Amino acid sequence: RRYVAVDISQASLNATRTTLIKAGIARSRFKTYLIPMEFSEAHADCFFSLATIQHFPDHAFVTDFFSKLDRSAIPLVYLQTRATIAPNIPETHDPVKAAMATRLSLARVQQLLPHYCVVEYTAPRRVTFYQHIL
Repeated sequence: RRYVAVDISQASLNATRTTLIKAGIARSRFKTYLIPMEFSEAHADCFFSLATIQHFPDHAFVTDFFSKLDRSAIPLVYLQTRATIAPNIPETHDPVKAAMATRLSLARVQQLLPHYCVVEYTAPRRVTFYQHIL
């Protein structure tokens, strides 16, 4: 097995390296990437994003990220995102609430990833608005 970590923060990637090394995973078994990057470079079998997309700063960042993910051809993509307050609202950004700035509807995620199909979906949670998309 090989592990790949992608982040917008060099400090987070450094912490990931430290955690993997402490867990006894050889440096040859993991690679870290700082965004922006082409996800296809990672040659990954799975892509997991947990509570990350909500921190994206704006529409341009969302579009660029999902465009790169869509053309990556990574076979399995699992996303945990914050949903918009209503399904008919595709995308919102709130620069004041950085922790929950970006919210995407399921339809918007499908629009951003036209080469993927949703096989599992959990509806947004009442308080957190987290939705899970596979």
